[in-house]
Amino acid sequence: MGTPYILLFLTLLQFSGGHGELLRIPKNETAQTGDSNVRLYIIYMGQARSRVQKTQMLLQGRVLSKVIGSSRAAQRCLVYNYVNGISGFAAMLTPKQAEKMRSQPGVVSVFLSQSYKVQTTASWLYLGFMTFAGIWPAANFGENSIVGMLDTGIWPESESFNDDGMSPVPDTWKGECVTTPDFGPENCNRKLIGAKFYVKGYESVYGPVSGEGVYRSPRDSEGHGTHTSSTAVGRRVANTSLLGLAQGTATGGAPSARLAVYKVCWANDCNSADILAAFDDAIKDGVNVLSLSLGGYPVDYKEDTIAIGGFHAAAQGILVSTSGGNSGPYRGTVSNLAPWLLTVAASTINRQFLAKVILGDGKTFKGATINTYTMNSKKLYPIVYGGNIPAKDYTSEESSYCESESLDKASVKGKIVVCQVGGGASDLYIYEAGGVGLIVIDEFYKQIAFTYSIPASSVDQASGDMILNYINKTKSPTARIEKTATVFNEAPVPVTAIFSSRGPNTITPDILKPDITGPGVDILAAWSPVASLTGNYNDDRTVGYNIISGTSMSCPHITGSAALLKTLHPDWSPAAIKSALMTTATPLDPSINDEDLGLSVGSGQINPKAFADPGLVYDATTADYASFLCSIGYTTKQLRLVTGDDSVCPEEPPSVLDLNYPSIFVSTNRTGTQTLTRTVTNVGPVLSTYTVSVVQPVGVTITVTPSVLSFDSATKTGTFEVSLTIDMDDDSAYVFGSITWSDGGHSVRMPVGVGPPLF
Repeated sequence: MGTPYILLFLTLLQFSGGHGELLRIPKNETAQTGDSNVRLYIIYMGQARSRVQKTQMLLQGRVLSKVIGSSRAAQRCLVYNYVNGISGFAAMLTPKQAEKMRSQPGVVSVFLSQSYKVQTTASWLYLGFMTFAGIWPAANFGENSIVGMLDTGIWPESESFNDDGMSPVPDTWKGECVTTPDFGPENCNRKLIGAKFYVKGYESVYGPVSGEGVYRSPRDSEGHGTHTSSTAVGRRVANTSLLGLAQGTATGGAPSARLAVYKVCWANDCNSADILAAFDDAIKDGVNVLSLSLGGYPVDYKEDTIAIGGFHAAAQGILVSTSGGNSGPYRGTVSNLAPWLLTVAASTINRQFLAKVILGDGKTFKGATINTYTMNSKKLYPIVYGGNIPAKDYTSEESSYCESESLDKASVKGKIVVCQVGGGASDLYIYEAGGVGLIVIDEFYKQIAFTYSIPASSVDQASGDMILNYINKTKSPTARIEKTATVFNEAPVPVTAIFSSRGPNTITPDILKPDITGPGVDILAAWSPVASLTGNYNDDRTVGYNIISGTSMSCPHITGSAALLKTLHPDWSPAAIKSALMTTATPLDPSINDEDLGLSVGSGQINPKAFADPGLVYDATTADYASFLCSIGYTTKQLRLVTGDDSVCPEEPPSVLDLNYPSIFVSTNRTGTQTLTRTVTNVGPVLSTYTVSVVQPVGVTITVTPSVLSFDSATKTGTFEVSLTIDMDDDSAYVFGSITWSDGGHSVRMPVGVGPPLF
């Protein structure tokens, strides 16, 4: 079965069960046909065998006709043909037909198409990007790298996508801007060079898209795609803010890179058949980097749309950057696990948005919140705890969460209400009951500034307890909530975001995921002016820039950085670019992060001061990934379909541990000493000598042979062997160390982890 994909960003609705929606989706989960057993399936047939699209479509049609019974019926069932870098199709089938399809020659896998859902001014400066020095001017701000974004679309009129001063579109670009009633070639320019939309998969499941403010075009009605695109490649735009917050110059990581938009998400729902069609087109169009702030539940790679699309993109020299997921802090929740994908975690930056609560006794508390409303500064308002004012037939515990209808409306009117987190769209309910403000007690997500549709502040548990103590001990308690202020350097950073999904990898435990982390908390970027800030009907604010959080936001930070590297080193493979980003990353401080740090951030936080000149890289080719597929059980027959060549899986399967990956993870279910190899390629000074240093994980002894690698004009690569002897007192623990090669100027660090597989 396929995996549901989600847009990986955080909203108040996501964590509180809010009900705002822009697009109404029919309850029907079946195909829009007369047969309730029919579902949308993806039939994956590996690498495209012919450059002639009609030839491939004919072959795919024969396979479908054989299963369906006639060519006419097959034509009615067909939804997509995949004919560029990928071979396969999507079709409406019954489970019985899908089972028959699995036995057809040339078919690698057949799986249900499922729904994936979508997962700044200060962040680039915080990372160390400088306008007049370093990677930005060296890479000419990413000029002529082409970045493809698979997301909710684009608001092309945003200033972040202007093309002032940009050179003509690169000749390598083969894509287009589609024409619809609300979008056309006139909306594209030398910055936004391509825009398409994919809806046939979605409509095959849910029926036609419809609803006020919904665009059946590349235009973005949700904001997410506009936000991620501008974070990755947005132009420099002065005097941006969210209603006065985070004022400054907005920019993307590669502001001179070109942007190609592939809209695959509708109402935060991204159908995997549509995603694969976008991958197929992007390969043909000539993108250099693909960015997907999408994710879902991990499944076998041959049934994982992003893993499939990513494999064929990588084979064509395209780096694929993905978000790791928002299901933290729990172990085994990271998604996008295939080793040819770059998987990104999220961490904090040195900027916070804090809304102050002032009590009647003079005490003040600060909470991370986007509150753009102003209460009367000369007035204090009555304050009440939701748990003290339950409506009839509700308990105090139920009303403490301020769920719909749980509060006595007469007791809410004219008051600030204190609620425990998790009660749905409590700001809307309080508004409807006549309340004037909201204080949410939220320990779990205390580092994230959510946006509300009434004056609000979200405080941590300790502050909340003191506020409740004041309410319960005061005859007529009062308070006021002040407008949010932007503050810097009030908390140690970077810290892994609480929501950021953690490892270990649940599909291939010996591949460490996520790979790297980037800023993903409270990120300001462009927004669609028709998208709601909160999803509540009482919120009519429209903005051109918005502040949101998630691995959706950290992913495009890495995407933009990869685009810079592609401009600077156009001959580097996706694996080399990935290695440069990972091996130069800055490890996070364990004293300010949780115990699962090694499972949370991979190599560490992206470091723009170093990744342009990594010294050495761990490169990998399609052949290396083919060997990896053999190591996880693929047969030669399956492998040849996937790769489209004469690859062979040896009788003795290779070890997963030997994939030339820029990190090492060894599962403790492996007994005895584990030995593996890695090969580095010199991309620094021709004459150089590197010496190894090792940080030993607790209970593990690492030996590296040889301990010195030398390079010259004839010797461009060096291979070393790593032996790990595991003698851990607690075999349920996860321990981490590192292997670093240094020549005195470059430091090429690779994390090494040991721990049990989760499943």
